[in-house]
Amino acid sequence: MKNFMVIDGAVNSTFDVFCVDEEMFEIVFPNETDVAFLDEVSDRVKMLELDDVNFFNSLYSAKIDKKTLNGLHGILHSTGSHANKKHYPTRKESETE
Repeated sequence: MKNFMVIDGAVNSTFDVFCVDEEMFEIVFPNETDVAFLDEVSDRVKMLELDDVNFFNSLYSAKIDKKTLNGLHGILHSTGSHANKKHYPTRKESETE
């Protein structure tokens, strides 16, 4: 299982963390990446011909308490995130510009 945080436009800065299986994590964060953007994930879901409603319902179904989480494996920038894609050309946080 892998954990990822969703960064959105929340003014209260309470960003949710979710847990997913390896297969779903690989769809959101392919090729060992750890930074993703919602529009790109949506495009991948369509390309894989997955049911987008079921996919995103499953993706966001296992919210976890941040105080109990054991590792953070990815960051998903959602609608409202102020992150700029140009700073993450490889979609790996360790390779930010």
